[in-house]
Amino acid sequence: SKSLYSNSENSKRSKKIKKNPSWDLSTLRRSKRLTGSTPEVEPANENFDSNANKSNSQSAKRRKIHAFASEESDDYETVKNEILLSTTEFLKEVRKHVQKIGGDNGVPDTVEGWKKEAQRRWGFRVCAKKDWKKFVLSRMSSPPPPSPLDLLQEYFCTDVWQLLCCVNLMSRVSSWDTKQDVYQTFFKSYPTPSAFLDEDDPCKVKEVIRSLGLFDDRYASLAAITQAFLIGKDGEDGDKFEVDLKENKVRGIGKFGFQSYAIFCKDVGATIRPDDKTLASFCRWRKSEKEKEESGKINDHSDSARKD
Repeated sequence: SKSLYSNSENSKRSKKIKKNPSWDLSTLRRSKRLTGSTPEVEPANENFDSNANKSNSQSAKRRKIHAFASEESDDYETVKNEILLSTTEFLKEVRKHVQKIGGDNGVPDTVEGWKKEAQRRWGFRVCAKKDWKKFVLSRMSSPPPPSPLDLLQEYFCTDVWQLLCCVNLMSRVSSWDTKQDVYQTFFKSYPTPSAFLDEDDPCKVKEVIRSLGLFDDRYASLAAITQAFLIGKDGEDGDKFEVDLKENKVRGIGKFGFQSYAIFCKDVGATIRPDDKTLASFCRWRKSEKEKEESGKINDHSDSARKD
């Protein structure tokens, strides 16, 4: 499977232990800063402690869950659900703040304001042809709500460039530890597309991602993704960023990558049926959630009508 989310670790169970360890569940939050406090808002291009920290904590979380697994399955499920709830709340906070255009300054109302917003998010290598507002809005993500499936894409979907790089880097890699180590280091070294484009020594990139193999191909794909994201394309509508498998095909983004982008950055999971089993599971969950949302709206409308 091409899925980024590997279940190989999930098949491993720790040896039986005589006594279950006792943990303070609040310490299992994604970021140490979150323990007992509201997440702080970082500049958009720092992306909340960086996705590297989130992925590192995710791996630690999994080890703790499975170290806890024993015959007392109720305890195991309790800890698992507590961690999942904490994760979900964290991701909601991240998305709420990252999606806030303009930050504390509010939505831009000038060309210069939209240009500064692009630079704030993606660095100073951004290059719009003429329409900075379209440039920014077309590159913004509209992610779905966090799911109980806890997929890797859910940690990168607030940033379109990072999501596209992530699916490219993780293709044809099965080791969870290898994935974690690479994307932690990669996004720490290159938190924005401008930072990656500023790297003039391919050997430094190779040092970061060489454990994945296929360096030349991956490097060329990362460069193509970054170029398309920062500069766009020629033509009348060149400032609008689009990804598909036809005229807007980006090197390194195949069917799985495109579907990941559509599902996690454009929230169309309820309407498509991907081939990948993990993506299909997410889409079934999203469709179910959409149906609940629509049912809730109908019930609210009915209640309002009765009151009138």
